[in-house]
Amino acid sequence: MDAVSATGLGVTVSQGFAKLLQPLQMLYAALIARLLRLVATLPEHVQPGPDFYGLPWNPVLFTVCLGIVSLPIFFWRTVLAVKERIYQVTEQQMAEKLKNTTKDNEELVQKMSSYKRKMAEFKMLIVKTKDKSSQQTITYKAEIEVLQERNQFLMGIAKTLGVIFQSKRKRNVQNQDLEVTTHNLQLKERWVRVTP
Repeated sequence: MDAVSATGLGVTVSQGFAKLLQPLQMLYAALIARLLRLVATLPEHVQPGPDFYGLPWNPVLFTVCLGIVSLPIFFWRTVLAVKERIYQVTEQQMAEKLKNTTKDNEELVQKMSSYKRKMAEFKMLIVKTKDKSSQQTITYKAEIEVLQERNQFLMGIAKTLGVIFQSKRKRNVQNQDLEVTTHNLQLKERWVRVTP
């Protein structure tokens, strides 16, 4: 029994953490000291040897203590937790909640149906506007083609009229020159007639 020591856990820790572990170490040391006194009172043929089937006594005793502490916690969380629970919600409150949720569901169904109706209207409106716009674009394209043809025709007429205008202008200039020369000739003839 001399091999079992009551010196503590034997784990190296930092100074701050060591201060926190001191009460646990003292409790562990006190528990080991009590166990050693208890084992010393046993008859010699029952007293344990220097180890427990090849394992040191410190981890074995620590595991036994941990098991003894965890057993009540286990029973408290499992066996003692199974008891009749008192439900705080009454049947009337449940009925009222059910009524409220059905009312909310009905409102949501109405909103969904109105949204679906609006969506269908918008889809129809989009289809109509697409059809209308496609028809308008077809008519506009046809009008544009007619106007382009008219424009080309009028451009051709404008060019020919421009050529005709230029030729008439040249003739008018020639005619004016001719008139001026004839007028000058007439004036010269008069002048010649008047001056004998």
